[in-house]
Amino acid sequence: MQPIRKTWELSEIIQKVIGQTAEAFERPPETISPQTKFLADLAAESIDFVDLTFRIERVFGIKIPEGEFFDNDPGRRPVSIQDVADYVAEKLKEPVK
Repeated sequence: MQPIRKTWELSEIIQKVIGQTAEAFERPPETISPQTKFLADLAAESIDFVDLTFRIERVFGIKIPEGEFFDNDPGRRPVSIQDVADYVAEKLKEPVK
């Protein structure tokens, strides 16, 4: 029998991503929105992306393969909070392994 994963609404995902980003970047959550950009608004560095990846995996119970999401290629990094939420929403549609 396959484990059952919690069903998340996109708005819930966005709020959780905002909360985890606020903690990771030590910012008040009210200063972060879906349009907040990691590089331009939060001055994110590689270590920040690694930290946030672990947080996202833990909160949502998903596995983000190394190099798939936050890697050393800035062109592959999500630009905004919304990008992360959309990615998580897609990962949550995958069967639980």
